[in-house]
Amino acid sequence: MEHCNSTVFVGDNFCSRCGEKVSNENKYLTLFDILPEQKELLEQYYDSSIVFTGEVIATQLYQRKIVSDEESKSYANSQNKTYSYWWIELKNKEGDIYTFSISAETKGIHTIKKGDVFSLVSPYWYQLNAPKDNIPANSMITNNDTPPCFIFHGRPRHTGEGCHQYMMKDIEKPIRGSFQIAETLGAWAFICVTLISILGISTLLAWGASLVTLAAAARLAYRCNNEKKTYQTKLEKFKALNTFISQVASISADQLGYDFAVRSVSDTDLICGGCHTRVPEGTPYCFNCGFKSTVETSESLDKSDKTSLSVSELKSSLMQQYSMNYSEQYTHKNVLRSNQVGDVKLCFLLGKVVSKEVSNTVTNKKVHTGTNSTEDKHGLTQYSNVYQTLRKSEMHGPVNIECNDGSIYTYYFDLDMLGSLNEGDWLSFGQSVATLNGETFVFREYAYNMTQDIVYHGNSLSRFEGNSCVGVWWFLGLLMLIATFFALDINDGELASVPFILFVLSSVYWRVKHKKNIKENRLQKKRVLDKFLSMKKEFIDNLEQIQTQSKNL
Repeated sequence: MEHCNSTVFVGDNFCSRCGEKVSNENKYLTLFDILPEQKELLEQYYDSSIVFTGEVIATQLYQRKIVSDEESKSYANSQNKTYSYWWIELKNKEGDIYTFSISAETKGIHTIKKGDVFSLVSPYWYQLNAPKDNIPANSMITNNDTPPCFIFHGRPRHTGEGCHQYMMKDIEKPIRGSFQIAETLGAWAFICVTLISILGISTLLAWGASLVTLAAAARLAYRCNNEKKTYQTKLEKFKALNTFISQVASISADQLGYDFAVRSVSDTDLICGGCHTRVPEGTPYCFNCGFKSTVETSESLDKSDKTSLSVSELKSSLMQQYSMNYSEQYTHKNVLRSNQVGDVKLCFLLGKVVSKEVSNTVTNKKVHTGTNSTEDKHGLTQYSNVYQTLRKSEMHGPVNIECNDGSIYTYYFDLDMLGSLNEGDWLSFGQSVATLNGETFVFREYAYNMTQDIVYHGNSLSRFEGNSCVGVWWFLGLLMLIATFFALDINDGELASVPFILFVLSSVYWRVKHKKNIKENRLQKKRVLDKFLSMKKEFIDNLEQIQTQSKNL
């Protein structure tokens, strides 16, 4: 829909060019609105409610696992398998929401984004039986439903690019039924009896067997006719469903009206001074409240009258306020091992996810875990190998984040963050990278998805324990035993106890020194993290205000 040669989007109240109130006639279409004849075809066999078209409003990438008990691996074939799935919330034009899972291993749709348009064709639903990973980010997954077929209509304003039909689990072609074996064998038995009777037995018995054979044949003919009708009905339903899918698979998101769903955004956009809605640069009036733009820079913040503010300036100012980079020298003291010396680089950023690309790698292998032996009745031992089936599904890919200087930085996050982050999400993220004695340690200090209100758990430099001395201690203990043995061999007197006494006294000293080092290391780590923790506290204290400011940026 247009007004004054200006596009009117779904939900607009005013013309952005003249400021006049508009009657918005834009609406989303369904597959049946575009191809009404397909609705008639489908409704001959199905209810039209099996088709659901909508846009993705939330996604979560997660995994399900099938793991055998550890005890069973030695005597029975076992398995340890992981499968990757997308959890999707799909909303149609009436506001109804379907939630379900689809395989993230399906070729071509490793990355699903908010705003993508899909259709479900679900005459029935499958259930996923494998349990999901128990991590906080997966709390939004509330069912095990997965549809037999879904259709990707592409992304709005992409001219139908990427429209394909994807079958999660094939809608199976019906198989023609067969007769029951007992009835078929019975019929042939009666035929044989009849032949025998006719050839050599009394006429009465022959006629009786013939009548029974005739009844069995009639029964078979009746069943054959019913099976044929049932098969034809199933085949017609199957063909109707597949014809419908093939006809609607090429329909694009734009054809369904989603090109007028959401405006494209740009850093040159402005924030309306009347209702704080984001409006494109150069539009004289706000499409939401009809307010007329006057000033387009952040200088107007000091003015009392309503103005329109630059999105890029507001966004940069907000990101700059909660961004930090610095480095500190750090020495981690160890016992029985050399100290670890180097520097720690810390960063805290508030940024916005620009893009995310996900790829999938699946590996399969069998591992020999043991051998079973059984004894037969003749006393002979039979051996069989035991295997564990391993299947690993890994999702990985870059997440590009816009930071305070306008630059785009690429990060590779763990699955919990990679799966839930969407384009447009505001993310507060902090990490520390310690380079000690040439070895690098990376710690996720803090991560919070401000848009979806998800806190991601991670590790921290504060829990870094350095090089373990346990192995060295056991080695010295072994040397003590060897020294004691030789001392006893040379002299069974007081000399034999010297290595033991020295080891005990040394262990007490090492223990005391270890306690002292723990305290000193804790103070050192507190010093290194002090600025970071101050920034984190300031961010958390002002979180509500930050969420309000970032809402339309």
